[in-house]
Amino acid sequence: MIGVRDLQDGAVTSREELDRVGFPNPARAATYAVRVGDVLVTGRGTLLKFGLVGEKTAGAIASGNIIVVRPLGETSGGTLFAILSSEVFRPKIEVIRRGATTLLSLSAKDLAKLEIQLPPVSEQRQIAALVDDALTAYRSAMDAAEIRSALVRRLLDQRLFGVNQENRGKDA
Repeated sequence: MIGVRDLQDGAVTSREELDRVGFPNPARAATYAVRVGDVLVTGRGTLLKFGLVGEKTAGAIASGNIIVVRPLGETSGGTLFAILSSEVFRPKIEVIRRGATTLLSLSAKDLAKLEIQLPPVSEQRQIAALVDDALTAYRSAMDAAEIRSALVRRLLDQRLFGVNQENRGKDA
């Protein structure tokens, strides 16, 4: 089940890392499965977040707090993602959000009323490739930073305390 917290920096958590939820009728739930290229938008909450569904997330079910924007025909999901999540288009979405400042909501019906000008299909493909490359580069940089940070912590633990992280739990 894809929740709001599973939309991070344009990416969507992979199926293996998502929370598992049982459905009384799995066949019925499967009709709500997300597909590659779907754009996910938070429907409720204080933060407006976006995610582009990739291969690792396809087949998961979006929670009730997530709006699924599915590209039709030759429309590129990457292009829809680029437009909807852009700093230029975001204010149009913010205007139609409703509720108190602590819990805003956006409906799929209101989102569907927004007009989007799509470039030609050939340009959409280029935009989608650029979006995909940018998301991949960002995720790789974040993964590398996390690895470096963990390595530094381990080195400092070893240097300062003579403790190796693998042995930390055994000594306690």
